[in-house]
Amino acid sequence: MFPEGQPMARETPARTRLGDAMAKRAIELRLRWETIAKRAGISVAHLRNIRAGLVGASDVVYAQLEEVLQWAPGSIAAIQEGGEPAVANQTGPRTLGDLLIERGLARPEDLNLSDEIVNDPVAREILELDTSEETRNRLLVIYANMRRNVFETVLEEKRRKR
Repeated sequence: MFPEGQPMARETPARTRLGDAMAKRAIELRLRWETIAKRAGISVAHLRNIRAGLVGASDVVYAQLEEVLQWAPGSIAAIQEGGEPAVANQTGPRTLGDLLIERGLARPEDLNLSDEIVNDPVAREILELDTSEETRNRLLVIYANMRRNVFETVLEEKRRKR
């Protein structure tokens, strides 16, 4: 890996490969660069510079990017060394928002805090229903909308009491 803040040569295969692989994965996951940067805890400008190969990053930042891009640990190093990223095992904690995005039912910019509860038991029950995929998707959307409405109502009540 390239040390944090250290530039890569502008037209190296590592620079091109990492930027291309990140762009491909962002499209696959339907994630915007702003969303990736926010979830990784870095600025959009820093992400842009990493993607462009203008700077390297710390191992911590690379690990955060791998998590957001749902790549296995070490995938960025593998890309930089000429290999391919490995998709992370998806058995870990996921949110209702993750499920909606994966199924094409929402965009990252559509989500709010009510969609960020990890391992939501109701969402899990919906996914385990013995019914069609279409029905499960419809129920997930209904449930997400209900949670968003409750969340907005609670926020409005708090604002009104101030």
